Amino acid sequence: MNLEQIYDFACEVNPDEVKDILNKQVNDNMKIAREGLANTYGANVGATLLRAYGADIHVLARALPAAGSDARMNGCVLPVMIN
Repeated sequence: MNLEQIYDFACEVNPDEVKDILNKQVNDNMKIAREGLANTYGANVGATLLRAYGADIHVLARALPAAGSDARMNGCVLPVMIN
């Protein structure tokens, strides 16, 4: 797909048609993010961000994906989904 097709799809899709896959993505990605925060993986970027800057929404938007990435790239076998 090109950018125009992706944009058109996003504008036209019925949310009920993609709800299940998006919910699975959120659940899987939150699970690995929590794992990355609970344990030491790699550079431990997610937990470091939270310790340094607190847990407001702006920091969480960076810390959660960083924690999931640290976990996945350093041996955690939990799945990650990107759509």
